[in-house]
Amino acid sequence: MEDRQPAQRPVRLALIGAGSMGRNYARLIGEHAANRTDRTAGVDRTNCAGSPLSITAVVSRHEETTRWVRETLGDGVFVAPTADALYAADADATGAATGAATGDAETTLFDAVLIVTPQESHPALVEQALRHGKHVLCDKPAGKSVKQCEPMLATARANAPDLVCAMIFQQRMFARHRRIRELIRSGALGEIRRAQLVDSQYFRTVAYHHSRPWRSSWAHEGGGVLVSQGPHILDLWQWLFGMPSTVHATIPFGKYNDFAVDDESTLVMTYPNRMTGTFIITTGEGVGETRLDVQGTRGQLVMEGDLLRIWRYDRDTADYRRETTCFNASELGVEYREETLPEPDGWAAYWALMENFAVAVRSQGQSRSRGRDQKDAVEPVATLESGIRSLEIADAAYLSAWEDRTVTLPLDADRFERALQTHIAAEA
Repeated sequence: MEDRQPAQRPVRLALIGAGSMGRNYARLIGEHAANRTDRTAGVDRTNCAGSPLSITAVVSRHEETTRWVRETLGDGVFVAPTADALYAADADATGAATGAATGDAETTLFDAVLIVTPQESHPALVEQALRHGKHVLCDKPAGKSVKQCEPMLATARANAPDLVCAMIFQQRMFARHRRIRELIRSGALGEIRRAQLVDSQYFRTVAYHHSRPWRSSWAHEGGGVLVSQGPHILDLWQWLFGMPSTVHATIPFGKYNDFAVDDESTLVMTYPNRMTGTFIITTGEGVGETRLDVQGTRGQLVMEGDLLRIWRYDRDTADYRRETTCFNASELGVEYREETLPEPDGWAAYWALMENFAVAVRSQGQSRSRGRDQKDAVEPVATLESGIRSLEIADAAYLSAWEDRTVTLPLDADRFERALQTHIAAEA
């Protein structure tokens, strides 16, 4: 029988970025530290006896944020004015230049960082954490452009598998999305020939765009809806269907707003197996929806919100097309069913992903301490490398729209970066 490990202390996080989302994550972690009765699906809790995460440090440049830390997280949380000061304090605490990546040393201030800052700062902060031997959980997107992310990705690869480097793409944890992926990967729908995703749930006002100086700009966000609201949906797309071979985009920049970036984008993608995909995202439509239509040779699936409508054929349409003597699909047997897979609340998927991160960190430490092969360690749901793929699709779409041509992947990141810098200069 395999030995059972005693309950472990939480993976200790340093929160870098205590704005609205950072505080939401902190509250979520605090709530689950107090109440461990949740039973979110899709997470292995073998290594998560007790609360799996705690916040032990926060980077705060503002007095108001420091007050919030004291009132919400308690006096025991270390507050540093900058990330540099955070790592210096950690080095002082451990008596060494770096902390212990597995969290074995009780003297470290923290084991991992939770990065929730504007996206242009993500690559430098991720690199800094990895250089100091810390695991990383970073909010989306990975950065402002694929080119900007290249040094960060190289550092992550150099430190793998000793350090877990993950991203917050919580839609991978939605029950309906996991069910769709299961149907696709199992072959239940046959070979996927066409897919269309329309997402209009992110209506945004002028007040929203003006709420932060870095919002909706080439210089700071690297674009509009595709890199602000779009990363979660683009990540879902590539998680379900993989990376396309080509991207052709139609983007009416500033369709609903007086700015240079996109508030609506339409992408047409092609795949090596001749699958075609259409992806539409907008922030300008009042009645929001998320609708996905997947057409395969053995069935069809339509997702409308929490509802999945599934049609299964009694044979592959490629075979039926060749063998039948009739002129249409009248002799094709079809079985229909519906499945409703709602999320318990808006934050359940976030928490499931955070728990997965804690499991990955702990399992990595256990594999190393027991001398096991690192392949035994749990991989995070969304690795940094997989998380950059949605950014590559977005960059390809922008390049396609700017140059009015179909862009082939892998992306020419240097060409895109030159074009981006041109648009940043024009915007200024």
